[in-house]
Amino acid sequence: MIAILHAPALVGVGVGLGVAISRLVSRTAAAGWLSLSKTLRWLQPRTPPFTAVNAYSLDWRRNQAHRDAVTYFMKPLFRDSRSGHGVQLVRYPAGQINPSHSHPVGHGMYVLQGSLVTHHGTFGPDTFVWFPPGEVMWHGAGPGEDLVILFMVNGNLSTDYVRRESTSRRNQAQSE
Repeated sequence: MIAILHAPALVGVGVGLGVAISRLVSRTAAAGWLSLSKTLRWLQPRTPPFTAVNAYSLDWRRNQAHRDAVTYFMKPLFRDSRSGHGVQLVRYPAGQINPSHSHPVGHGMYVLQGSLVTHHGTFGPDTFVWFPPGEVMWHGAGPGEDLVILFMVNGNLSTDYVRRESTSRRNQAQSE
């Protein structure tokens, strides 16, 4: 048998459920138990708080992961621990190329200084480059100067290296 609910009845069920949860929260808090209201608040979507960071006051930190593959430096500006979304300044020393790798989430780079050399070409200052999730890529600084980018990630970033690139391929990319 299929039951069809009338819209006012459905609203009544929603209101009734809200009242029941409210009473349960009051009773649990009054009884001194673990606050159910905190648990319910945790389940609700949350917007990260307002954040302002003076990037010049931050020190450049060397990458901790994948040091055997590439060297770059970071200044974390923002990270939402719940979603993994983040923004940071990244500096690649001249000639440093991050070899072929992929990420499960998309990320963008806005070039502030230097040349961003990638598998799609070379991009100069004031250029925004977006890498979609799962794409095998390589990127880094051109040979002439350090590269500084504003790096934006669309979720929790992990890096999966595909294979080591030969020195000749890196040198070819750097000379373009």
